[in-house]
Amino acid sequence: MSIDTGSFIANKISIENFSSTPRQRSDSTKTVDYILDAAHQVLVTKGYAGFTMRLVAQSAGISPGNLTYHFPRKNALLRALITRIMEDYLRQLDAMLSDPDISSEQETEKLVHWFFWDNVSEGTVRISREIWAMALHDDDIREAVDDFYDVLIERLVEMLKRSRPNTEKATLIEIVHILVQLAEGTAVLFGTRRKRTVSVERMIELATQLLNSLESNQGTEAENSDLNTGQVV
Repeated sequence: MSIDTGSFIANKISIENFSSTPRQRSDSTKTVDYILDAAHQVLVTKGYAGFTMRLVAQSAGISPGNLTYHFPRKNALLRALITRIMEDYLRQLDAMLSDPDISSEQETEKLVHWFFWDNVSEGTVRISREIWAMALHDDDIREAVDDFYDVLIERLVEMLKRSRPNTEKATLIEIVHILVQLAEGTAVLFGTRRKRTVSVERMIELATQLLNSLESNQGTEAENSDLNTGQVV
């Protein structure tokens, strides 16, 4: 199934639903962008506990009334912001893996590097923890996060399959699940304390070896299966 990155939860949270007419939507696109930029900054610097509509309006350089015209409630603004953050993440992933000429090993290494280093960056750690915390208390945000991970995993499997046409899809799904879990766990482990007994660089090396070994094992099992099938008893 092909998934449209730009609208993976558009049916759940649509920014344009907060404008009244097509002409107003066109006129207010830049304002909405300013608002979401400001909301992102406030969430990163103040956290959910300090996230207020007044601070967002002040940061965006607009009046509180103008803000509530586009986003009547704080939760509506937060959901729209989370939608954009996740869509941007998927677009970055698409761009990062758009080179058709790299080998499967190079692709794995590139993917692991990107996932791990992005997940331990200060901005990603801050915003991820806030989103996870909000998902515990808001069903819509929790569902949006769940949908994001579903799409992320499916998109990664599709990407890896292009350079690994002979690898079983089930194996690729396992590889992607392990990769995402390792990367997310790295954000928790290294997000507040960068120096651990095992460095991020070593984690990347181990993760790359693990993923490549899973793929190699799958290829070996397939060869053995073919040999066994061809044996005459």
